[in-house]
Amino acid sequence: MVRFGFFIQICFLAIMTLTCAKEYKYAIDLAIEGSPSTFKCLYLKGYTTVFFEAYNPKNGGTLNPNLIPNMKNSAAAGLKMEAYVSPATADKTGAAQFDAAYNYMSASGFKVTNIWLK
Repeated sequence: MVRFGFFIQICFLAIMTLTCAKEYKYAIDLAIEGSPSTFKCLYLKGYTTVFFEAYNPKNGGTLNPNLIPNMKNSAAAGLKMEAYVSPATADKTGAAQFDAAYNYMSASGFKVTNIWLK
């Protein structure tokens, strides 16, 4: 059972090199598209982790179309990643929204181990 209002951490691991963030020196929350150079710049400026919105409550709940390209660019830059779901309160169950985000990331080659619920 998913309880909204409680946070469940998500750390995910790109099949190649990423590990779950144990601490956050500098982090950024990004929902818009970021270029490879954007993520490399963040890394060079000392950022260690990027938080991504995987699921957005707009329009009854949708997957973030920028999620996978951003995750790939973040991984290439050497940044750790966290993702979260901002659940929609109508139309879809919390489990369906969670599953959509989890399956989207997993099908794209990322090993998902935890998810933050906003």
